[in-house]
Amino acid sequence: MVKKKYFFLLVVCLCSCYSLVAQQTTTVEKLPSSVNTEAEETFPLLDVMHNRLYFSRILHPENKGGKYSGSDIWYLDMTVKEAIPRKEAVDNLNDKKNNFVVGINTTEDILYLNHPKSAEKGFQFSKELDNKWGSPETIEIPGLPLIGYRGLYVSPDYQEIIISMEGNDTQGAEDLYISHRNESGDWSKPTNLGVTINTTGREISPFLSNDKRKLYFASDGHDGRGGMDIFEVERLYDSWNVWG
Repeated sequence: MVKKKYFFLLVVCLCSCYSLVAQQTTTVEKLPSSVNTEAEETFPLLDVMHNRLYFSRILHPENKGGKYSGSDIWYLDMTVKEAIPRKEAVDNLNDKKNNFVVGINTTEDILYLNHPKSAEKGFQFSKELDNKWGSPETIEIPGLPLIGYRGLYVSPDYQEIIISMEGNDTQGAEDLYISHRNESGDWSKPTNLGVTINTTGREISPFLSNDKRKLYFASDGHDGRGGMDIFEVERLYDSWNVWG
């Protein structure tokens, strides 16, 4: 069971890395050993405003609770040559459970956080205060299950959230859903993205391109090379229900 958990988190990392690389470069270059350690580095997200790379680490001895606790959020200063990952600016966001950054609002200095199996925390946001991130506050999404795994990706403009979860109309295991933010600032009940994307297998690790035209995700339900593969799909007719 433990191996399965870590394999899933590795898939999250690979899916996020692919999405980032696909939009910015044509080659893949491994980051230095100061970033890639004997621990597991997962779910990278680039903060272009601060030139920071946020990611989570599992099985790291400096995590809160020690090596065999949950994942902690770390960051790398991309402007400093030979910089080493740090976490003092975000360590108040970490606890002994699993902690991930799932979105960055680049115009308002906000991090969006997910605690996949902590219903009491769920989905939160934190605002930057004096170069440190403030105490997280909960974001309410109607219909978000309180039990079971929940994976999220938040668009930088804070208008859409893509969610991997099991709902009442899920095809099999986790499906991808979308929630929209209205003019009053409230979030809609998550809507299933449909059978073009979702299968009887698992659809996880969603990531939207900057123009919101393409969605990247990992799945073991589509024809691939075995296990979890990474897929890309494009929105058609400005719809969130019709996909290429």
